Amino acid sequence: MSRQHNKVSSIMKQNKNVAPLLLQKSTLHKFNTIRTKLPHSSHPEHERYKNKLDELVCLYKNESICIKKYNHGLDQLMRQLNNVKK
Repeated sequence: MSRQHNKVSSIMKQNKNVAPLLLQKSTLHKFNTIRTKLPHSSHPEHERYKNKLDELVCLYKNESICIKKYNHGLDQLMRQLNNVKK
């Protein structure tokens, strides 16, 4: 029993900083949705959203923010984009 407990503890320690798969998929889906919603125009409002998205991606890639904060930032950006008049 003790050996099994040690193995489980070891696995849990190894996976401590690994992002959950569903969170990763959700984040990727949100990123792709936002990217496709942003038109290829230079409208000032759209440029602001593009810059915010680029900033979020940069912070996440540089490990300045965790995946949960990145996901939350994408949520906010998606809400803002959905509220923009077309």
